[in-house]
Amino acid sequence: MSALERAEEDIRRGYLGTARKRLISYMTSQGYDADIAARIGQISYDMRDHCHAGRYWLFSNALGPHVDEAIDLFRKDAAADPATCAISLPRHLLVRDPQNYPQVVRQRLVALGLEAAVTKVASFDCKAVNANREDRIMLSVVLTIILVVAVIFLVGINTILNWLFA
Repeated sequence: MSALERAEEDIRRGYLGTARKRLISYMTSQGYDADIAARIGQISYDMRDHCHAGRYWLFSNALGPHVDEAIDLFRKDAAADPATCAISLPRHLLVRDPQNYPQVVRQRLVALGLEAAVTKVASFDCKAVNANREDRIMLSVVLTIILVVAVIFLVGINTILNWLFA
């Protein structure tokens, strides 16, 4: 039984929270999918978590006044600033090239002024930041070793000089 089938079974049993977690996990591992985003949005809406529904419906093909209201609620809750709003989005909803989104999603992002901010956040490379951090840690370790060796050398020279001239 696939993760999607298990999520549908959870929905049939009334376990909406579990189904939402499964679908989010599935999208995290498989990548962005507008249909799954719409499904997560609908489950969240059914759970009366309208802000969370708006977050996912923003990146889906879902249409309707309740969808627009939920997206507006998410936008107001996240922040008026597009950059802050984009940062609050789950990473699995973001793709580097906005052309990979369905037309409805692109239109929403442009209408809300989020397209540039979402593209910038999506193109941020966490691995490069971690590589820089690792380089700085390595440099710190090397400098610490050099400092310790220099101190030991100076203490040794001092000991020898004291022994010779004492």
